[in-house]
Amino acid sequence: MECATSFSGRLGRVAFVQQFVLLHNRNMFTKSLAFLSIVLFSALSSLALPPDSLREAVVLILANEGEHLSVGSGFIIHSSGLIATCYHVVADASVIQVKLPNGQLQQARLESWDETYDLAILRIPARALSPVRIGNPYKIQFGERVYAFGYPLPDLGPNLIVTVGQFSGWRPFQKGKVLQLDIQINPGNSGGPLVNERGEVIGIVFSRLNPWIYLYLTGEIPTGTIAFAMPVTYLWPILGKERYDIFRPLTTGASERGPGLKSESPPSSTRTTPGSFCILSGIADLAPIAFGLCLQSHGQFGGGRLEFDVYAHGEIKSEEDILGIAFGVGLFGGIKLLVIRPYMGVSVGWLYARAFAGVDLTWGSLLARIEAVSTWAPNPYVTGELIKLGLGLEW
Repeated sequence: MECATSFSGRLGRVAFVQQFVLLHNRNMFTKSLAFLSIVLFSALSSLALPPDSLREAVVLILANEGEHLSVGSGFIIHSSGLIATCYHVVADASVIQVKLPNGQLQQARLESWDETYDLAILRIPARALSPVRIGNPYKIQFGERVYAFGYPLPDLGPNLIVTVGQFSGWRPFQKGKVLQLDIQINPGNSGGPLVNERGEVIGIVFSRLNPWIYLYLTGEIPTGTIAFAMPVTYLWPILGKERYDIFRPLTTGASERGPGLKSESPPSSTRTTPGSFCILSGIADLAPIAFGLCLQSHGQFGGGRLEFDVYAHGEIKSEEDILGIAFGVGLFGGIKLLVIRPYMGVSVGWLYARAFAGVDLTWGSLLARIEAVSTWAPNPYVTGELIKLGLGLEW
Protein backbone atom coordinates (compact mmCIF):
# COMPACT_ATOMS: atom_id res chain seq x y z
CA MET A 1 0.00 0.00 0.00
CA GLU A 2 1.50 3.28 -1.07
CA CYS A 3 1.81 5.96 1.58
CA ALA A 4 -0.29 8.99 0.66
CA THR A 5 1.31 11.58 2.96
CA SER A 6 4.91 12.63 3.44
CA PHE A 7 4.26 13.05 7.19
CA SER A 8 3.94 9.31 7.81
CA GLY A 9 6.94 8.71 5.54
CA ARG A 10 9.10 11.09 7.57
CA LEU A 11 8.04 9.38 10.79
CA GLY A 12 9.05 6.04 9.36
CA ARG A 13 12.50 7.29 8.33
CA VAL A 14 13.11 8.85 11.74
CA ALA A 15 12.05 5.63 13.48
CA PHE A 16 14.47 3.68 11.24
CA VAL A 17 17.32 6.01 12.16
CA GLN A 18 16.52 5.61 15.85
CA GLN A 19 16.50 1.82 15.48
CA PHE A 20 19.93 2.04 13.82
CA VAL A 21 21.25 4.11 16.71
CA LEU A 22 19.75 1.65 19.21
CA LEU A 23 21.47 -1.33 17.58
CA HIS A 24 24.86 0.25 16.98
CA ASN A 25 25.39 2.59 19.94
CA ARG A 26 26.65 0.93 23.09
CA ASN A 27 25.92 3.86 25.36
CA MET A 28 23.03 2.83 27.62
CA PHE A 29 21.72 6.39 27.98
CA THR A 30 21.66 6.84 24.21
CA LYS A 31 19.97 3.46 23.82
CA SER A 32 17.26 4.51 26.29
CA LEU A 33 16.61 7.78 24.48
CA ALA A 34 16.47 5.98 21.16
CA PHE A 35 14.00 3.43 22.50
CA LEU A 36 11.73 6.13 23.93
CA SER A 37 11.82 8.05 20.65
CA ILE A 38 10.78 4.89 18.75
CA VAL A 39 7.79 4.49 21.05
CA LEU A 40 6.89 8.17 20.70
CA PHE A 41 7.10 8.21 16.91
CA SER A 42 5.17 4.95 16.65
CA ALA A 43 2.39 6.51 18.73
CA LEU A 44 2.36 9.63 16.53
CA SER A 45 2.20 7.47 13.42
CA SER A 46 -0.79 5.55 14.76
CA LEU A 47 -2.69 8.82 15.26
CA ALA A 48 -2.77 9.26 11.50
CA LEU A 49 -4.74 6.02 11.09
CA PRO A 50 -8.37 5.27 11.99
CA PRO A 51 -8.65 3.64 15.43
CA ASP A 52 -9.33 -0.07 15.80
CA SER A 53 -12.60 0.81 17.58
CA LEU A 54 -14.13 1.41 14.15
CA ARG A 55 -14.01 -2.33 13.59
CA GLU A 56 -16.62 -2.72 16.33
CA ALA A 57 -18.95 -0.18 14.70
CA VAL A 58 -19.10 -1.34 11.07
CA VAL A 59 -21.72 -4.00 10.34
CA LEU A 60 -22.77 -6.32 7.52
CA ILE A 61 -26.34 -5.89 6.28
CA LEU A 62 -28.31 -8.77 4.75
CA ALA A 63 -31.55 -7.77 3.03
CA ASN A 64 -33.85 -10.52 1.74
CA GLU A 65 -35.88 -9.47 -1.30
CA GLY A 66 -37.88 -12.63 -1.98
CA GLU A 67 -35.39 -15.14 -3.31
CA HIS A 68 -32.73 -12.46 -3.83
CA LEU A 69 -30.26 -11.51 -1.11
CA SER A 70 -28.88 -7.98 -1.15
CA VAL A 71 -25.67 -7.39 0.82
CA GLY A 72 -24.34 -4.05 1.99
CA SER A 73 -22.54 -2.29 4.79
CA GLY A 74 -23.60 0.01 7.61
CA PHE A 75 -22.32 1.51 10.81
CA ILE A 76 -23.56 2.00 14.35
CA ILE A 77 -24.48 5.66 14.78
CA HIS A 78 -26.06 5.55 18.25
CA SER A 79 -25.64 3.20 21.21
CA SER A 80 -29.41 2.60 21.41
CA GLY A 81 -29.28 0.41 18.29
CA LEU A 82 -29.42 2.87 15.37
CA ILE A 83 -27.51 1.93 12.22
CA ALA A 84 -26.95 4.11 9.16
CA THR A 85 -26.76 2.67 5.66
CA CYS A 86 -27.90 3.31 2.08
CA TYR A 87 -31.57 3.12 1.23
CA HIS A 88 -30.98 1.08 -1.93
CA VAL A 89 -29.47 -1.70 0.18
CA VAL A 90 -32.74 -2.29 2.08
CA ALA A 91 -35.37 -0.59 -0.09
CA ASP A 92 -37.29 -3.67 -1.21
CA ALA A 93 -36.36 -6.03 1.62
CA SER A 94 -38.99 -8.10 3.40
CA VAL A 95 -36.48 -9.20 6.05
CA ILE A 96 -33.44 -7.20 7.17
CA GLN A 97 -30.66 -8.68 9.29
CA VAL A 98 -27.56 -7.05 10.70
CA LYS A 99 -24.43 -9.02 11.49
CA LEU A 100 -22.41 -7.38 14.23
CA PRO A 101 -18.60 -7.61 14.32
CA ASN A 102 -18.83 -10.20 17.12
CA GLY A 103 -20.75 -12.48 14.75
CA GLN A 104 -24.15 -11.95 16.36
CA LEU A 105 -27.05 -11.74 13.90
CA GLN A 106 -29.80 -9.23 14.75
CA GLN A 107 -33.19 -8.65 13.16
CA ALA A 108 -33.52 -5.02 12.05
CA ARG A 109 -36.39 -2.80 11.04
CA LEU A 110 -36.36 0.19 8.72
CA GLU A 111 -36.77 3.17 11.03
CA SER A 112 -36.68 6.06 8.53
CA TRP A 113 -35.26 6.85 5.13
CA ASP A 114 -34.65 9.43 2.44
CA GLU A 115 -34.96 7.93 -1.03
CA THR A 116 -33.74 11.12 -2.74
CA TYR A 117 -30.36 11.04 -1.01
CA ASP A 118 -30.19 7.23 -0.69
CA LEU A 119 -30.02 7.15 3.11
CA ALA A 120 -31.69 4.89 5.67
CA ILE A 121 -31.72 4.37 9.41
CA LEU A 122 -32.18 0.85 10.82
CA ARG A 123 -32.91 -0.12 14.40
CA ILE A 124 -31.82 -3.33 16.11
CA PRO A 125 -32.78 -4.47 19.64
CA ALA A 126 -29.17 -4.56 20.85
CA ARG A 127 -28.11 -1.96 23.41
CA ALA A 128 -24.85 -0.54 24.79
CA LEU A 129 -23.27 -0.56 21.34
CA SER A 130 -20.13 1.39 20.45
CA PRO A 131 -21.05 4.08 17.90
CA VAL A 132 -18.72 5.84 15.50
CA ARG A 133 -17.48 9.38 16.06
CA ILE A 134 -18.95 11.98 13.70
CA GLY A 135 -16.76 14.55 11.97
CA ASN A 136 -17.45 17.63 9.89
CA PRO A 137 -17.29 16.68 6.18
CA TYR A 138 -17.01 20.32 5.12
CA LYS A 139 -13.61 20.71 6.76
CA ILE A 140 -11.95 18.14 4.51
CA GLN A 141 -9.09 19.39 2.33
CA PHE A 142 -8.40 18.53 -1.31
CA GLY A 143 -6.12 15.51 -1.51
CA GLU A 144 -6.74 14.49 2.10
CA ARG A 145 -6.49 10.78 2.75
CA VAL A 146 -9.74 8.92 3.52
CA TYR A 147 -10.72 5.34 4.36
CA ALA A 148 -13.73 3.32 3.25
CA PHE A 149 -14.84 0.59 5.67
CA GLY A 150 -17.21 -2.12 4.52
CA TYR A 151 -17.92 -5.64 3.36
CA PRO A 152 -17.24 -5.59 -0.40
CA LEU A 153 -17.42 -8.67 -2.64
CA PRO A 154 -19.16 -10.86 -0.03
CA ASP A 155 -18.78 -13.96 -2.23
CA LEU A 156 -15.08 -13.91 -1.32
CA GLY A 157 -16.00 -13.99 2.37
CA PRO A 158 -17.88 -11.77 4.83
CA ASN A 159 -14.79 -9.96 6.07
CA LEU A 160 -14.37 -6.31 6.97
CA ILE A 161 -12.19 -4.62 4.36
CA VAL A 162 -10.61 -1.15 4.51
CA THR A 163 -9.54 0.67 1.35
CA VAL A 164 -7.48 3.85 1.26
CA GLY A 165 -7.94 6.76 -1.10
CA GLN A 166 -8.20 10.53 -1.19
CA PHE A 167 -10.76 13.29 -1.42
CA SER A 168 -10.92 14.75 -4.92
CA GLY A 169 -13.61 17.44 -4.62
CA TRP A 170 -17.33 18.17 -4.45
CA ARG A 171 -19.94 17.27 -7.06
CA PRO A 172 -23.54 18.57 -7.29
CA PHE A 173 -26.22 16.00 -6.49
CA GLN A 174 -29.97 16.73 -6.54
CA LYS A 175 -30.21 20.00 -4.57
CA GLY A 176 -27.13 19.23 -2.48
CA LYS A 177 -23.57 18.02 -3.07
CA VAL A 178 -21.55 14.85 -2.54
CA LEU A 179 -17.91 14.02 -1.96
CA GLN A 180 -15.98 12.69 -4.96
CA LEU A 181 -13.26 10.22 -4.04
CA ASP A 182 -10.32 8.53 -5.69
CA ILE A 183 -10.77 5.17 -3.96
CA GLN A 184 -11.51 1.54 -4.80
CA ILE A 185 -15.19 0.75 -4.15
CA ASN A 186 -16.92 -2.56 -4.94
CA PRO A 187 -20.40 -4.07 -4.56
CA GLY A 188 -21.04 -4.49 -0.84
CA ASN A 189 -19.37 -1.22 0.15
CA SER A 190 -22.67 0.68 -0.16
CA GLY A 191 -23.73 2.11 3.18
CA GLY A 192 -20.30 1.84 4.76
CA PRO A 193 -18.63 4.78 6.51
CA LEU A 194 -16.11 7.12 4.92
CA VAL A 195 -13.55 7.98 7.59
CA ASN A 196 -10.97 10.76 7.82
CA GLU A 197 -7.49 10.42 9.32
CA ARG A 198 -8.81 11.40 12.76
CA GLY A 199 -11.05 8.34 12.82
CA GLU A 200 -14.23 10.40 12.32
CA VAL A 201 -17.03 9.37 9.99
CA ILE A 202 -17.63 12.15 7.46
CA GLY A 203 -19.68 10.36 4.80
CA ILE A 204 -21.64 7.32 3.64
CA VAL A 205 -20.30 5.50 0.58
CA PHE A 206 -23.16 5.09 -1.88
CA SER A 207 -21.93 4.87 -5.47
CA ARG A 208 -19.03 4.49 -7.87
CA LEU A 209 -18.62 5.72 -11.44
CA ASN A 210 -19.39 2.91 -13.88
CA PRO A 211 -16.93 3.39 -16.77
CA TRP A 212 -19.16 1.57 -19.28
CA ILE A 213 -22.18 3.74 -18.55
CA TYR A 214 -19.98 6.82 -18.74
CA LEU A 215 -18.61 5.60 -22.08
CA TYR A 216 -22.14 5.09 -23.38
CA LEU A 217 -23.27 8.55 -22.27
CA THR A 218 -20.22 10.58 -23.27
CA GLY A 219 -18.21 8.47 -25.68
CA GLU A 220 -15.17 8.73 -23.39
CA ILE A 221 -13.59 6.20 -21.03
CA PRO A 222 -12.77 7.64 -17.59
CA THR A 223 -9.53 6.71 -15.85
CA GLY A 224 -8.94 6.11 -12.18
CA THR A 225 -11.24 4.78 -9.48
CA ILE A 226 -13.98 7.33 -8.95
CA ALA A 227 -16.49 6.88 -6.12
CA PHE A 228 -18.96 9.07 -4.24
CA ALA A 229 -20.04 9.50 -0.62
CA MET A 230 -22.99 11.35 0.89
CA PRO A 231 -22.04 13.85 3.64
CA VAL A 232 -22.86 12.32 7.02
CA THR A 233 -24.77 15.48 7.99
CA TYR A 234 -27.45 14.51 5.45
CA LEU A 235 -28.65 11.97 8.05
CA TRP A 236 -29.92 14.82 10.26
CA PRO A 237 -33.48 15.12 8.84
CA ILE A 238 -34.27 11.39 9.11
CA LEU A 239 -33.04 10.95 12.68
CA GLY A 240 -35.25 11.29 15.75
CA LYS A 241 -34.30 12.80 19.06
CA GLU A 242 -30.99 10.89 18.98
CA ARG A 243 -29.74 13.41 16.42
CA TYR A 244 -28.78 15.80 19.22
CA ASP A 245 -26.42 13.21 20.74
CA ILE A 246 -25.07 12.03 17.40
CA PHE A 247 -24.22 15.49 16.07
CA ARG A 248 -23.33 17.08 19.40
CA PRO A 249 -19.67 17.67 18.36
CA LEU A 250 -20.88 19.65 15.32
CA THR A 251 -23.54 21.71 17.08
CA THR A 252 -21.56 22.93 20.10
CA GLY A 253 -18.94 25.64 19.85
CA ALA A 254 -19.57 28.07 17.01
CA SER A 255 -15.84 28.40 16.33
CA GLU A 256 -15.47 24.64 15.76
CA ARG A 257 -18.62 23.49 14.04
CA GLY A 258 -17.91 24.99 10.61
CA PRO A 259 -20.90 25.17 8.27
CA GLY A 260 -24.14 24.84 10.22
CA LEU A 261 -26.13 21.64 10.00
CA LYS A 262 -29.25 23.48 8.93
CA SER A 263 -27.62 24.91 5.83
CA GLU A 264 -25.61 21.80 5.01
CA SER A 265 -28.38 19.22 5.43
CA PRO A 266 -30.32 18.12 2.36
CA PRO A 267 -33.05 20.64 1.43
CA SER A 268 -35.86 18.17 1.95
CA SER A 269 -36.56 14.75 3.36
CA THR A 270 -39.17 12.16 2.49
CA ARG A 271 -39.97 11.47 6.11
CA THR A 272 -40.16 13.29 9.42
CA THR A 273 -39.79 11.15 12.52
CA PRO A 274 -39.64 13.33 15.68
CA GLY A 275 -42.83 13.80 17.64
CA SER A 276 -44.46 13.57 21.06
CA PHE A 277 -47.70 12.60 22.71
CA CYS A 278 -48.82 14.12 25.97
CA ILE A 279 -51.78 14.00 28.35
CA LEU A 280 -52.40 17.38 29.99
CA SER A 281 -54.51 18.36 32.97
CA GLY A 282 -55.33 21.93 34.02
CA ILE A 283 -54.63 23.15 37.53
CA ALA A 284 -55.99 26.73 37.53
CA ASP A 285 -59.03 28.86 36.66
CA LEU A 286 -61.00 26.27 34.75
CA ALA A 287 -61.32 23.83 37.66
CA PRO A 288 -62.64 21.31 38.24
CA ILE A 289 -62.42 20.06 34.66
CA ALA A 290 -59.60 20.90 32.27
CA PHE A 291 -58.26 18.03 30.25
CA GLY A 292 -56.34 17.75 27.00
CA LEU A 293 -54.61 15.30 24.67
CA CYS A 294 -51.82 16.50 22.38
CA LEU A 295 -50.12 14.75 19.48
CA GLN A 296 -47.21 16.68 18.01
CA SER A 297 -44.71 16.33 15.23
CA HIS A 298 -41.74 18.61 15.66
CA GLY A 299 -38.43 19.61 14.21
CA GLN A 300 -35.75 21.73 15.82
CA PHE A 301 -37.56 25.02 15.18
CA GLY A 302 -41.22 24.22 14.53
CA GLY A 303 -43.95 21.71 13.82
CA GLY A 304 -47.62 20.88 14.02
CA ARG A 305 -50.04 19.80 16.69
CA LEU A 306 -53.42 18.10 17.07
CA GLU A 307 -55.28 18.51 20.33
CA PHE A 308 -58.53 17.49 21.98
CA ASP A 309 -59.73 19.31 25.10
CA VAL A 310 -62.61 19.27 27.58
CA TYR A 311 -63.07 22.55 29.48
CA ALA A 312 -65.85 23.31 31.98
CA HIS A 313 -66.30 25.67 34.94
CA GLY A 314 -68.56 23.29 36.74
CA GLU A 315 -70.22 19.92 36.45
CA ILE A 316 -71.40 18.76 33.04
CA LYS A 317 -75.15 18.18 33.47
CA SER A 318 -76.74 19.15 30.17
CA GLU A 319 -76.17 19.23 26.44
CA GLU A 320 -75.14 22.86 26.71
CA ASP A 321 -72.36 21.86 29.05
CA ILE A 322 -71.05 19.40 26.47
CA LEU A 323 -70.34 22.38 24.24
CA GLY A 324 -67.25 22.76 26.40
CA ILE A 325 -65.64 20.04 24.30
CA ALA A 326 -63.18 21.55 21.84
CA PHE A 327 -61.07 20.09 19.06
CA GLY A 328 -58.35 22.08 17.35
CA VAL A 329 -55.28 22.10 15.12
CA GLY A 330 -52.34 24.20 16.21
CA LEU A 331 -48.92 25.36 15.05
CA PHE A 332 -45.99 25.76 17.39
CA GLY A 333 -42.32 26.63 17.26
CA GLY A 334 -39.43 26.38 19.65
CA ILE A 335 -35.80 25.49 20.20
CA LYS A 336 -34.55 22.45 22.10
CA LEU A 337 -31.71 23.19 24.51
CA LEU A 338 -30.27 19.97 25.92
CA VAL A 339 -33.26 18.29 27.62
CA ILE A 340 -35.41 21.46 27.62
CA ARG A 341 -37.54 22.66 24.71
CA PRO A 342 -39.44 25.94 25.17
CA TYR A 343 -42.18 26.55 22.62
CA MET A 344 -45.12 28.80 21.83
CA GLY A 345 -47.96 28.71 19.33
CA VAL A 346 -51.55 29.33 18.34
CA SER A 347 -54.44 27.03 17.52
CA VAL A 348 -57.99 27.29 16.28
CA GLY A 349 -60.84 24.87 16.75
CA TRP A 350 -64.59 24.58 16.90
CA LEU A 351 -65.70 28.05 18.04
CA TYR A 352 -62.50 28.92 19.87
CA ALA A 353 -59.06 30.47 19.46
CA ARG A 354 -56.11 29.75 21.69
CA ALA A 355 -52.60 30.92 22.42
CA PHE A 356 -50.23 28.68 24.32
CA ALA A 357 -46.65 28.68 25.55
CA GLY A 358 -44.84 25.94 27.40
CA VAL A 359 -41.73 23.97 28.05
CA ASP A 360 -40.92 20.27 27.56
CA LEU A 361 -38.52 18.47 29.88
CA THR A 362 -37.24 15.12 28.58
CA TRP A 363 -35.48 12.17 30.16
CA GLY A 364 -34.82 9.71 27.39
CA SER A 365 -38.26 9.00 25.89
CA LEU A 366 -40.17 10.36 28.90
CA LEU A 367 -41.60 13.86 28.65
CA ALA A 368 -42.98 16.31 31.22
CA ARG A 369 -44.81 19.39 29.96
CA ILE A 370 -45.75 22.68 31.61
CA GLU A 371 -48.05 24.89 29.53
CA ALA A 372 -49.85 28.19 29.96
CA VAL A 373 -53.02 28.51 27.85
CA SER A 374 -55.32 31.42 27.08
CA THR A 375 -58.55 30.52 25.28
CA TRP A 376 -61.35 32.65 23.89
CA ALA A 377 -64.69 31.34 22.64
CA PRO A 378 -68.35 32.39 22.55
CA ASN A 379 -69.07 29.51 24.91
CA PRO A 380 -68.16 30.40 28.51
CA TYR A 381 -67.31 26.79 29.27
CA VAL A 382 -64.34 27.02 26.92
CA THR A 383 -63.11 30.56 27.61
CA GLY A 384 -60.43 31.17 30.23
CA GLU A 385 -56.79 31.02 31.22
CA LEU A 386 -55.11 28.10 32.90
CA ILE A 387 -51.87 26.32 33.62
CA LYS A 388 -51.50 22.72 32.46
CA LEU A 389 -49.21 19.97 33.61
CA GLY A 390 -48.73 16.85 31.53
CA LEU A 391 -46.82 13.61 31.05
CA GLY A 392 -46.10 11.86 27.79
CA LEU A 393 -43.67 10.19 25.44
CA GLU A 394 -41.28 11.62 22.87
CA TRP A 395 -39.85 9.85 19.83
